[in-house]
Amino acid sequence: MLHRILSSIVLIPPLLLLLLNASSEWFLVLLLTVGAILLYEWHAMAVRFSWLGWIVSTAGAWFFLLSKLPGIHVPLEVLIIFFLILLLVLPMPRYHGGGGVVAGVGYQLTGVVYCVVPLTLLLEIHQRVGGKLILFLLFVLWATDSGALFTGKWMGQRKFAVHISPSKTVAGFVGGLVFGGLVAVLTAMGFSLSWGVIQSLGIGLILSLAGQLGDLAESMLKREAGVKDSGRLIPGHGGFLDRLDSLLFAVPVFYLVIRLG
Repeated sequence: MLHRILSSIVLIPPLLLLLLNASSEWFLVLLLTVGAILLYEWHAMAVRFSWLGWIVSTAGAWFFLLSKLPGIHVPLEVLIIFFLILLLVLPMPRYHGGGGVVAGVGYQLTGVVYCVVPLTLLLEIHQRVGGKLILFLLFVLWATDSGALFTGKWMGQRKFAVHISPSKTVAGFVGGLVFGGLVAVLTAMGFSLSWGVIQSLGIGLILSLAGQLGDLAESMLKREAGVKDSGRLIPGHGGFLDRLDSLLFAVPVFYLVIRLG
């Protein structure tokens, strides 16, 4: 617990300053770095780590992000199709029959879609509306995480999704929703957003639910890989995937909220 708190104290203030003051170019550099780290952790959870696989995935991820620079903006579905074609063409020169191609291509494509496509949407949000709404999203997810942790610790008796994450409880799940919804309302008011109380509460609950599903999904993937943490880069939190799992699920939802709102 102490490591988690200290890591948060060190990491959160620079992140807040970056979101509020950084240009889209510096935010892009941050996302390029985070994307490479997420994909490294993703490939490290594979049965056999492949530097070539990580390099190809990272190159594809960087192309996705760089395509969102002003004046370019290639549709995301076009990029995904071309990346899939690349993944299918690369094994051809050394293919001599047998299995493994579909599994390898699927693993790499899933990693890029799971780890990096949400980052491209996050970059678009930053380009469209700046860092304030991203802070709104982060505050809701942090409140969800804290609310789930504390209510689960104090009131959690009935387990929830024990085959995926044995520590999860019904009380923690509900507490996360409540905290996320309340912080969404307070943050919307503090940031003078155009959403009313009911709308802010609804958005907060949806984002909180998406974040908790993202947390469960990453726990399932780690259980499948037979690892406790995705990495060790953040003391008390594990790896970047462990810390950003809820964000990866919540960003696409938030992107739709902004576009449809």
